[in-house]
Amino acid sequence: MKRCKEAALYGIWAAMYVAAVLLSLVNHAQGVGLVLIQIYSVAFFIPGAILAVKALKEKNKTQLKRLRVISILSLALTVVLLVANFLSVGGSAQLGRILNSFLILVSAPMLICFNWAVSLFLWACLLMVTIPGVILPREKRKKPL
Repeated sequence: MKRCKEAALYGIWAAMYVAAVLLSLVNHAQGVGLVLIQIYSVAFFIPGAILAVKALKEKNKTQLKRLRVISILSLALTVVLLVANFLSVGGSAQLGRILNSFLILVSAPMLICFNWAVSLFLWACLLMVTIPGVILPREKRKKPL
């Protein structure tokens, strides 16, 4: 039963990610639309937070590691693609479009709200919660004789 709930949460999170990619293609929502998109960009992190809380309660290291890898990948790929985008300013327009497309795929939850700080903060929070020793105490290693 636990596996089914975990799989459902990952499925919901993946569907929300796809929706975020599609929403990132919308050009500058205004008014109520912008508010709803910003709420969605925060709500995007709810399944990940639920998974993290469950993993911490159950002391499920595999689950925590999986969430940590997802967070690190998202943050690291975002940084790499942002730097690549800035470095490609003198390059061709085609290269810029390709890099921007990859950035949209990697950073969709951040792009949709037009406010990167909130999503970066939430990714960082999810990452910090999954690092051993931050929330759960680290396991003490046995000293060799």
